[in-house]
Amino acid sequence: MPDRFGLFRLLCRLVLTIARYLFAALCEAFWDAAYGRRRVGWSTFRKIYWGPLLCIFILFVLSTAVSIAMGGRRSSEHPLLTALACAFWVWLLLGRPIAYLLVPLLVSTLSCPGCGEEIDAVGVWNCACGFHHHRERHILAGRCPLCGKTAGHVNCPHCDCTILLW
Repeated sequence: MPDRFGLFRLLCRLVLTIARYLFAALCEAFWDAAYGRRRVGWSTFRKIYWGPLLCIFILFVLSTAVSIAMGGRRSSEHPLLTALACAFWVWLLLGRPIAYLLVPLLVSTLSCPGCGEEIDAVGVWNCACGFHHHRERHILAGRCPLCGKTAGHVNCPHCDCTILLW
């Protein structure tokens, strides 16, 4: 009979390692967003979407392995496995729009890679099609009402260096 406490400790250690990895990846996304080394919107979007999806998938695989190792029930009868599978499919289907909505909440400033100046992400932005909005809005939060495109880049007002967004 396998040691249940040893398997539980192994599962807890693995979950903490995954949580530490996700926290480090999220901090890296904020660091990159602050210092402009990557496309700010896209890199933050990837961390928000893929982090929980991979975590749910790994937990599903681990709980399936522990259930089989303990001689447990089939995966269709196990409530934890069923809940993890449902969470995986729900996040797979609804995670992209949720992550797209969360990106503007996490990115507050853009940093110029040329001069290092921080630019506020909320302002009156002009679209490449010529549309000039009358209200302030977040640069990553929406589409142009005239052409329907998202902002792909913005130029630094100080040094005219291009900051990539999506």
